[in-house]
Amino acid sequence: MSDNQTTHIYYTINQSNVRPSEMKTDEMKAINEFISKNLNSPYYEFKGISVSAYASPDGETDKNENLAKDRAKSGSAALMSEFSKNKNKQITFGKTKEQYQIGTTKEDWEGFKSSMEASTIADKELILRVLTMYPDAEQRRKEIKNLSKTYVELADKILPKLRRAEISINVDKKSRTDEEISKLATSYPDSLSIEELLYAGANLTNDINTKVQIYQAAEKQYGSDWRGSNNLGVALLMQNKVAEAGEAFKRAEKASAGQTAVANNLGIIEAKNGNRVAAMELYNKAGGSPETKYNMGILEIRNGKYADALSYFGDFKGHNKALAQLLSGSATAVKETIDSSNEKDMAYSFYLKAVASARSGNNAEAISNLKTAVEKDGALKSYAKDDAEFIKLRSDAGFTELTK
Repeated sequence: MSDNQTTHIYYTINQSNVRPSEMKTDEMKAINEFISKNLNSPYYEFKGISVSAYASPDGETDKNENLAKDRAKSGSAALMSEFSKNKNKQITFGKTKEQYQIGTTKEDWEGFKSSMEASTIADKELILRVLTMYPDAEQRRKEIKNLSKTYVELADKILPKLRRAEISINVDKKSRTDEEISKLATSYPDSLSIEELLYAGANLTNDINTKVQIYQAAEKQYGSDWRGSNNLGVALLMQNKVAEAGEAFKRAEKASAGQTAVANNLGIIEAKNGNRVAAMELYNKAGGSPETKYNMGILEIRNGKYADALSYFGDFKGHNKALAQLLSGSATAVKETIDSSNEKDMAYSFYLKAVASARSGNNAEAISNLKTAVEKDGALKSYAKDDAEFIKLRSDAGFTELTK
């Protein structure tokens, strides 16, 4: 799998020398950190370095082509010098000219067009029309420079970023086995990518404490990726740590720029805190995913709007939909809804079928379902004994024996 790393060196107008400050940018520091961290890793194969250099399209074409070539050479030399600072003779990557592939160099009209399209410069549309009307580079330059006031803005905002060398460290990342990822996720999580950490938390452990540990590491290492915080929030919810989960979801919201999954999870937090109006607002913000509609259905049950709840549940099968059916007066539909779901073996599902059977006057079936529910969860025995749903069964010997 390709995991190429890219950096840029920017030049002043008509110059090809690399300024020392260009080797200290955050982008260059990130490249150096990646290389030092992974150059000896068995999971990365460093294959070579590609360099393409460009001139901004505001000079003569012949001079621009030569200038771009000179920038490619100086950019390569500057990076080679960085690699050569590593005195380890066993590390040869980046230290010889043969490892550098110099790509096609040119004046960057395509980059100029893209930058103009993304800009807010006043004469933006006029300049873009010039590019369309005049294929000849010299004529383009002449027409654009005639816009004297606009050209000053171009020289300040657009052209400097086009005078550059673009350097790509070509790297293949080798796939790790599940066993390797699982081990590293808890022992050395800094060695894993965000994708590997998320995969480990979701697929390689069933222990909720381990999931929390992995997602905490993912959030710490990749704080700008909303998924680490979001998955941590879900895991904390599974531990019933509602307040901590809510804080994790807020961090995910800050990093996510409008991810609907985060809005849905924030809605769950509001619902758990009893803020139904705020929860519904967040669910509406989250859109119409099946998960969000399901959560809206649960909220409408609590609001006593059973018909609305059923409309949100749609084709979903399970005890929450069965509960909405029961409460809306459709007791006969409960059994089919539960028995066709993957929740059919839950204690609460049998209890709900017992209530539906009692409401339908089928005492034998009610007791049968209640017996299974109690066998699965003994705490339901005392609950059933005082449940008004079974008031008509209290004189039944089978019910009395079951709840004594």
